This record gives sequence, C-alpha cells and structure tokens, in this order.
Amino acid sequence: MCGATEVQMAPFHYCYACFSRFGSLSQTMMMLLCFNPYLSRERAIEALGSYRKVPAAWIGLEWDIVHQLVRDEMEGKEG
Repeated sequence: MCGATEVQMAPFHYCYACFSRFGSLSQTMMMLLCFNPYLSRERAIEALGSYRKVPAAWIGLEWDIVHQLVRDEMEGKEG
C-alpha cells in the first residue's frame, strides 16, 4: 500500500494505482469478497470457474489469500 487516502477501494485501503497492480483474478476476488465477505470458497470457485475458465485450484488458492486479507481488514476496523 502506498498510503494514499484520496481514492480507497472499499473496504480495502488500496488506492486505484495500488489495486491495479494485482492480477485480474485477485482484483475480481477482492471485489467479490469486499462486497460479500461471507462468500464461500465453493461458491467463488463455482462462479469464477465457469466465467473465466480458470482451474478450481487457482481460484481456491486466490480465495484463501484474499479471504485472509478481508478478515484482516475487517478485524482492523473493529479493533
């Protein structure tokens, strides 16, 4: 994160320039999980696998990583 605060991607604290450095699968997963943090791993695989023709293992791994980011972000706001 660059520390810019003028254009944050909710609920993540990334400006657009930092957010754009993530790959498209990461960006898509972040947007899905930031608006629905309770999206299950299985539903994410189902939704993104059929749309993007990405192997389920990749989507599952991406879900694991981004889900942890969402949890960290949500816990930071609560604490």
